[in-house]
Amino acid sequence: MLEIENHHKVGTVDVQCATTFADHFICQAAFDFTGKGQITVAGEITGLEHGPNFTIPITGGSGRFRGAKGEFRSVTISRSDSRVTFALDSDND
Repeated sequence: MLEIENHHKVGTVDVQCATTFADHFICQAAFDFTGKGQITVAGEITGLEHGPNFTIPITGGSGRFRGAKGEFRSVTISRSDSRVTFALDSDND
């Protein structure tokens, strides 16, 4: 994973998806932010025929992100790049 402003590496991501039906995927991912902790996301991704943008729940975390909840959003900005946003609920400790 790279910061968008300066392209410094901030961590890694491990993604696993299974196809359930045409254009339906069940995915889970772990985003490991080097030295800070991990955020996990999981959910069903549908509707990719309208573009590869989606939102799924944040299911937890570790380290600085322990107990994280909220939404993960992915927006494709080119064939090889996506902008991802972690919208954490304000009641996360």
